[in-house]
Amino acid sequence: MKAIAFRHAYSEGLGNLAEVLYELNIGYQYVEAYKEPLKEFKAEEPDLLIVLGGVVGVYQAEDYPFLEDEVRIIEKRIQAGKPVLGICLGAQLMAKALGANVYKGANGLEVGWAKLSLTDEGKNHPIAHLCETKSPVFQWHKDTFDLPAGAVRLARNDTYENQAYKYGDNALGVQFHPEVTQDSLESWFVRMCDLVEKKRVDLSALRKDTQQYAPAMKKQTGLFFKEWLKEQGFSKNA
Repeated sequence: MKAIAFRHAYSEGLGNLAEVLYELNIGYQYVEAYKEPLKEFKAEEPDLLIVLGGVVGVYQAEDYPFLEDEVRIIEKRIQAGKPVLGICLGAQLMAKALGANVYKGANGLEVGWAKLSLTDEGKNHPIAHLCETKSPVFQWHKDTFDLPAGAVRLARNDTYENQAYKYGDNALGVQFHPEVTQDSLESWFVRMCDLVEKKRVDLSALRKDTQQYAPAMKKQTGLFFKEWLKEQGFSKNA
């Protein structure tokens, strides 16, 4: 079994998800989406595709053409019934692949720890391991998207309505970042220096929240990801 992760920045890796893949004996490798020849990528070849986050917007494809390649690859995988998980930018690219609009959110930047509110469908999905009573999740995004036709919303919050959704049984998009670890977030905090300088982020409070919430999210992310992978046909003995 092999997983491919499309990465858009070295600081945005698999984190907590990598530990689960290792535990289940699922090998993985990164494809640097912004510089590798995605036009040659065989969409149906990997057993699992994970599309990670990034700072670009889906609507910037004219300047960043690799985004169009990712949309095409995701669309092909969904049509083929192959598992694909989109995280933040990945969830937005998936929405685009399913024909929905992606745009700057009217409520502006969402950054920090926040609780999810599950829909009825979400309560019966592996995402329930990350519900509001079990662990907040980490957010950092300014864009959002319309729920694609035929998709099922699994979670929302007070800032943005589409926090998690599924399409069919094989495609899952999450707007938040279940993959981040306490250590990796320190590098993200450096990238927030402009927000810190402009007083849009209270870094001291953010570090305090991270110390409090990151261990719980790591545990709950493990439960969520293992259950979702099991539904996709992955197991420790695969």
